Amino acid sequence: MFDAAVARRPQPRRPDSDATRTDGDGWAAFTAEHRDDLVRFASYRLGRSRLGGQDAEDLVQDVLVRVLARGNTDRSGAVADRSGQALGRPDAYLRRAVANECISLWRRHRRELPTEDVPDQESTDHAQACADRLTVRRLLDRLTERQREILTRGFLLDHSDNDIAAELGISAVTVRTLRRRGLAHLRAALAG
Repeated sequence: MFDAAVARRPQPRRPDSDATRTDGDGWAAFTAEHRDDLVRFASYRLGRSRLGGQDAEDLVQDVLVRVLARGNTDRSGAVADRSGQALGRPDAYLRRAVANECISLWRRHRRELPTEDVPDQESTDHAQACADRLTVRRLLDRLTERQREILTRGFLLDHSDNDIAAELGISAVTVRTLRRRGLAHLRAALAG
């Protein structure tokens, strides 16, 4: 009975080995396919600060160059971790590398730039903003993994329903249904 339940569980899509190769056309095709998502992710992580915009594209380019320059590949040319084992999800590896580089960029540019005029800004309650983020994170943890994945890909990565469906191996109708249920759950939890 347990084996039947495990067999029915959808397996994560593994990229083809040719798509993760770093030599020649394989790496170029892989980066061309995922570059826009990585730039969008970096823009989201950098926010609307002075670090956004063009810096997101530069940051992603730096990460891609660094991965190639460090030789993060195994013998076959696939993207590999530090131990030399090929990664099953190189897109997740690159997304983590972009997130780490965003943090490094924040640390380098932490100080404010002096200006002649003080900009008009509302004083924000940082404690309330932090509490709101923690509340949203706690509520997202209550969702199923599939609902969280659909909401993340739809809202943060700006993927279409058809793209999400193809990536997760489900129908577009299921994507819309799970998104609707997840958002309804979040609204109900926030209201109650």
